[in-house]
Amino acid sequence: MKIVEIQRLDDCLGRSIIREVHFDEPIDSAFIKHLGHCGKLSYFKEFARPFFRLELPGHCTFKGVEGALSGRLVLTGDPDLAVSAFRQVVTRFDRSQGDRSKVTSGHKSHPPQ
Repeated sequence: MKIVEIQRLDDCLGRSIIREVHFDEPIDSAFIKHLGHCGKLSYFKEFARPFFRLELPGHCTFKGVEGALSGRLVLTGDPDLAVSAFRQVVTRFDRSQGDRSKVTSGHKSHPPQ
């Protein structure tokens, strides 16, 4: 899984805190479960179009739909650091490691606090 392009999207106030991240292949369950190892993941695979949301506290939130070639990155911290943090998450994905996540449908991947 590689990032092909990160496109700036302006919100209604003309700010660019939202990015559309385009990948070289569709987002699949293995990648989504990898995200759960990197931050706070919500994954709703029982939806007709399985939806997920990853929060990297202090940096960004990435959300999208399984099977899509892109997702939305909402920057919550310094834009350059947030994009860099997300790029690192994607770079660490290794499909050959298989699925070791304990994410369950509709539940957070982190233990309750």
